[in-house]
Amino acid sequence: MMNETETQELFEAYPHVANRVKVLWGSDGCRALLMSLIGDSRDGARTGFDPKHAKIIFKLISHHDKEFPEFNTTHDNPVPFIVKRIDRKAPPPIQHDWSVIGLIVKMILVALVFGLVHSLSK
Repeated sequence: MMNETETQELFEAYPHVANRVKVLWGSDGCRALLMSLIGDSRDGARTGFDPKHAKIIFKLISHHDKEFPEFNTTHDNPVPFIVKRIDRKAPPPIQHDWSVIGLIVKMILVALVFGLVHSLSK
Protein backbone atom coordinates (compact mmCIF):
# COMPACT_ATOMS: atom_id res chain seq x y z
CA MET A 1 0.00 0.00 0.00
CA MET A 2 1.02 3.66 -0.17
CA ASN A 3 3.14 5.45 2.38
CA GLU A 4 1.13 5.62 5.62
CA THR A 5 1.84 9.32 6.13
CA GLU A 6 0.00 10.01 2.86
CA THR A 7 -3.08 8.03 3.87
CA GLN A 8 -3.02 8.78 7.60
CA GLU A 9 -5.24 11.87 7.52
CA LEU A 10 -7.83 10.22 5.25
CA PHE A 11 -7.88 7.05 7.33
CA GLU A 12 -8.15 8.98 10.60
CA ALA A 13 -11.08 11.00 9.24
CA TYR A 14 -12.77 7.89 7.77
CA PRO A 15 -11.76 4.82 9.82
CA HIS A 16 -14.44 2.65 8.21
CA VAL A 17 -12.83 3.38 4.82
CA ALA A 18 -9.39 2.56 6.24
CA ASN A 19 -10.57 -0.81 7.55
CA ARG A 20 -12.22 -1.77 4.28
CA VAL A 21 -9.23 -0.67 2.16
CA LYS A 22 -6.77 -2.57 4.37
CA VAL A 23 -8.86 -5.75 4.23
CA LEU A 24 -9.50 -5.56 0.49
CA TRP A 25 -6.10 -4.23 -0.68
CA GLY A 26 -4.82 -6.24 -3.63
CA SER A 27 -8.21 -7.40 -4.83
CA ASP A 28 -10.73 -6.27 -7.40
CA GLY A 29 -12.98 -5.49 -4.43
CA CYS A 30 -10.55 -2.82 -3.24
CA ARG A 31 -10.53 -1.13 -6.61
CA ALA A 32 -14.32 -1.30 -6.76
CA LEU A 33 -14.54 0.22 -3.28
CA LEU A 34 -12.17 3.07 -4.14
CA MET A 35 -14.03 3.76 -7.39
CA SER A 36 -17.35 3.80 -5.55
CA LEU A 37 -15.99 6.40 -3.13
CA ILE A 38 -15.39 8.91 -5.92
CA GLY A 39 -18.67 8.29 -7.71
CA ASP A 40 -22.13 9.37 -6.67
CA SER A 41 -24.33 6.40 -5.86
CA ARG A 42 -26.87 8.41 -3.90
CA ASP A 43 -28.63 10.36 -6.67
CA GLY A 44 -26.88 13.63 -5.87
CA ALA A 45 -27.22 13.32 -2.10
CA ARG A 46 -23.55 12.46 -1.58
CA THR A 47 -21.56 15.49 -0.48
CA GLY A 48 -18.24 13.98 -1.48
CA PHE A 49 -14.80 14.27 0.04
CA ASP A 50 -12.90 17.48 0.51
CA PRO A 51 -10.19 17.97 -2.13
CA LYS A 52 -7.25 16.76 -0.01
CA HIS A 53 -9.03 13.49 0.82
CA ALA A 54 -10.27 13.02 -2.74
CA LYS A 55 -6.70 13.47 -3.95
CA ILE A 56 -5.54 10.67 -1.65
CA ILE A 57 -8.32 8.39 -2.92
CA PHE A 58 -7.21 9.03 -6.50
CA LYS A 59 -3.61 8.29 -5.45
CA LEU A 60 -4.76 5.05 -3.82
CA ILE A 61 -6.52 4.03 -7.05
CA SER A 62 -3.44 4.87 -9.08
CA HIS A 63 -1.13 3.01 -6.70
CA HIS A 64 -3.45 -0.01 -6.63
CA ASP A 65 -3.60 -0.04 -10.44
CA LYS A 66 0.19 0.03 -10.68
CA GLU A 67 0.65 -2.70 -8.09
CA PHE A 68 -2.25 -4.86 -9.32
CA PRO A 69 -2.81 -4.02 -13.02
CA GLU A 70 -4.98 -7.09 -13.55
CA PHE A 71 -7.85 -5.33 -11.77
CA ASN A 72 -7.65 -2.12 -13.81
CA THR A 73 -10.14 -2.46 -16.64
CA THR A 74 -10.13 1.22 -17.55
CA HIS A 75 -6.94 1.25 -19.63
CA ASP A 76 -5.51 4.47 -18.17
CA ASN A 77 -8.69 6.42 -18.70
CA PRO A 78 -8.46 9.78 -16.90
CA VAL A 79 -12.08 9.53 -15.76
CA PRO A 80 -12.56 5.81 -15.28
CA PHE A 81 -15.71 6.10 -13.22
CA ILE A 82 -17.58 7.90 -16.01
CA VAL A 83 -16.60 6.00 -19.13
CA LYS A 84 -17.75 2.43 -19.45
CA ARG A 85 -15.17 -0.07 -20.69
CA ILE A 86 -15.78 -1.30 -24.21
CA ASP A 87 -14.02 -3.97 -26.19
CA ARG A 88 -11.78 -2.25 -28.65
CA LYS A 89 -12.10 -3.93 -32.00
CA ALA A 90 -10.97 -2.73 -35.37
CA PRO A 91 -13.76 -0.89 -37.17
CA PRO A 92 -15.32 -2.75 -40.07
CA PRO A 93 -13.82 -1.90 -43.44
CA ILE A 94 -15.58 0.84 -45.36
CA GLN A 95 -17.59 -0.62 -48.18
CA HIS A 96 -18.21 1.71 -51.05
CA ASP A 97 -21.45 1.60 -52.92
CA TRP A 98 -20.04 1.90 -56.40
CA SER A 99 -23.45 2.43 -57.96
CA VAL A 100 -23.87 5.65 -55.95
CA ILE A 101 -20.31 6.74 -56.71
CA GLY A 102 -20.88 6.02 -60.40
CA LEU A 103 -24.09 8.07 -60.32
CA ILE A 104 -22.28 11.01 -58.73
CA VAL A 105 -19.50 10.83 -61.35
CA LYS A 106 -22.11 10.75 -64.13
CA MET A 107 -23.89 13.77 -62.65
CA ILE A 108 -20.61 15.69 -62.48
CA LEU A 109 -19.83 14.78 -66.08
CA VAL A 110 -23.31 15.84 -67.22
CA ALA A 111 -22.92 19.14 -65.36
CA LEU A 112 -19.51 19.71 -66.98
CA VAL A 113 -20.82 18.87 -70.45
CA PHE A 114 -23.88 21.06 -69.88
CA GLY A 115 -21.65 23.91 -68.72
CA LEU A 116 -19.35 23.47 -71.71
CA VAL A 117 -22.26 23.36 -74.19
CA HIS A 118 -23.85 26.39 -72.52
CA SER A 119 -20.59 28.38 -72.68
CA LEU A 120 -20.02 27.44 -76.36
CA SER A 121 -23.53 28.48 -77.34
CA LYS A 122 -22.96 32.06 -76.20
